[in-house]
Amino acid sequence: FVITADLPGVDKEEINITADEESVEISAESSAEVEEENEKYYRKERSTRRFNRRVNFPSKVDAETVEAEYKDGVLTITAEKEEEEGREVEIE
Repeated sequence: FVITADLPGVDKEEINITADEESVEISAESSAEVEEENEKYYRKERSTRRFNRRVNFPSKVDAETVEAEYKDGVLTITAEKEEEEGREVEIE
């Protein structure tokens, strides 16, 4: 399975990912501060953005295979489907 999320302006260190066999949770928090000054005024703004999303997998995955890559503002998460092991049934 592949999940992609656009997170422009968020640093890699500000992203948290938690995964289990049924879902993956992506959360991020970033803050920015802007200062502008000229001879007539001084302006300073602070902003904080928070993002939290849980995505359920269509079927169970092996939680140990979940991997993430963040490049150019795009987070890509991959996970391998859990092997469904059947058992052989003997005929009596």
